[in-house]
Amino acid sequence: MTEPIDSIRVDIWLWGVRIFKTRTLASASCRSSKVRVNGDTVKSSKLIRVGDVIDVQKPRSKMTLQVLSLLKKRVSAKEVTAYKKEISLIVEERVDPIVKPIRGEGRPTKRKRRLMDAFLDEVERGSS
Repeated sequence: MTEPIDSIRVDIWLWGVRIFKTRTLASASCRSSKVRVNGDTVKSSKLIRVGDVIDVQKPRSKMTLQVLSLLKKRVSAKEVTAYKKEISLIVEERVDPIVKPIRGEGRPTKRKRRLMDAFLDEVERGSS
């Protein structure tokens, strides 16, 4: 018989609902204070329950999730929506550098470097 569970470790849940690719990454994220449960930073061994709100900060995104159901093992991507509700998702867009080197041109000459530095100084002064 399968008995219902009332709590589960936060790292197992994050891995199970496919927020992190591995459980090790989920645990490391908890250790480095990137995961909050109900507003408090937690260790990976923190037990969560249905209704808890989890904030996860990843390198290029921040997400807030609500726990809808608990699970014993990792589920398929199709079934994930039954276990979590995304409250918010903020994705930071990647900013391309202003000056890109031209492929095959090699290192810039002293003159080109001076021109690039002068241009970047103008851009910084204009944005201030």
